Amino acid sequence: MTAFCAFAPMVLERDDYLGIDVGVPGHKGHDVINIQGTYPIHEVERQFINEHGLEVFWKSDWEPTDVLRRPALDG
Repeated sequence: MTAFCAFAPMVLERDDYLGIDVGVPGHKGHDVINIQGTYPIHEVERQFINEHGLEVFWKSDWEPTDVLRRPALDG
């Protein structure tokens, strides 16, 4: 594996990872963050994502948490 992709975290609900205000109480304005999940991928998968988009790859048959897996796609 030579790269990673960032996508929604697998273990949190949408409301728990989007628009989290981390500002100090009483601070004017908002310091908002979004939490991302990072998933290791093979070079051939990175190339596929660049050509076809992350959503198409994400819906393919692969196991995002298995760092020992073979590439989900052929060159």
